[in-house]
Amino acid sequence: MNRITIISIKTQLNTSIQGYSKIIDDYLQEVEKRSHGAYLNQKIHIIDCLNYINKPLNDITILNVRDYLKFLDSKKSLKYNSKTTYRSHLTSFFKYYKKVNIETNPSYLNPVPDKDIFDFTKTENDFKKISDKDSDKFSREELITILRLSKKRNFRDFIIFAILIFTGMRISEVLTMKIKYTNLEKRFIETGDVKDARKSNKTLLFFIPKFFTPFLEQYIINMKKKSIWLFPGHSSFLNKNSWYDLLKKHYPKIYSKSQKFRKTIVSEYVKNGCEIALAEILTNHTPTSLTAEYYLKLEPEEKRDLYDKFFPYYNFAL
Repeated sequence: MNRITIISIKTQLNTSIQGYSKIIDDYLQEVEKRSHGAYLNQKIHIIDCLNYINKPLNDITILNVRDYLKFLDSKKSLKYNSKTTYRSHLTSFFKYYKKVNIETNPSYLNPVPDKDIFDFTKTENDFKKISDKDSDKFSREELITILRLSKKRNFRDFIIFAILIFTGMRISEVLTMKIKYTNLEKRFIETGDVKDARKSNKTLLFFIPKFFTPFLEQYIINMKKKSIWLFPGHSSFLNKNSWYDLLKKHYPKIYSKSQKFRKTIVSEYVKNGCEIALAEILTNHTPTSLTAEYYLKLEPEEKRDLYDKFFPYYNFAL
């Protein structure tokens, strides 16, 4: 971040905490290394909280933050998960503040209350009806329609949708891929060298079905003459905002479900007899079980064979 960013942070703070703008900025620089979106979100959450409490950091108590969390809870427009995200971001910031000041103030305690001290109230909007359980994923008919519509409208859109459907990638991962990280012979697609396409310093490996490779090969042949990026667009690659604008304009029925491709293929894997642990590995989801450790140790070719075994969309006619 540059000097302009530091000044903008300071001017957004109440007088009582303007002297702490440097430490806030230092923390946000670390967040920026992970993701610009995370930086923007945490900046808003931290400044909102500190301005509400309006006290120097050293004087903020757990009761002050609890009152702020109560204030958030009174905002009925915020969902439970959104409010817990606020709490998480504040916890991280004050944890950072404690660590950098450990020598001058070793007894400083993180003032953010955990759920045992304060929890948010769930509203009716936070609960999903069991009868609506299928609304958070696509049906096979919907997926086929998406592929046919996009192929007719724009070949690039078709390739993006196919990758989302066949791999379970996040859209941020798809849009930050480079051509050199596609291996059509072995059917590997690798991403990870762009910070918005990864959660750590490890690359992410996905697989594609054999019947899709000719389409991707055709697309790459045309694209190699134009860019190193698989989906060039704004600046170095097509960013998420422009992608969502495109969805809203040309694919309105898909727009409201744009986050559901990942859930859909995981559900289909499980229907085909795939263990949840393996489904997590194939979609590069954070493993939730010890069983996943076994699959993590497999060679890429072994994982691809398992992908082929449980892949649910062989009856799709492209």
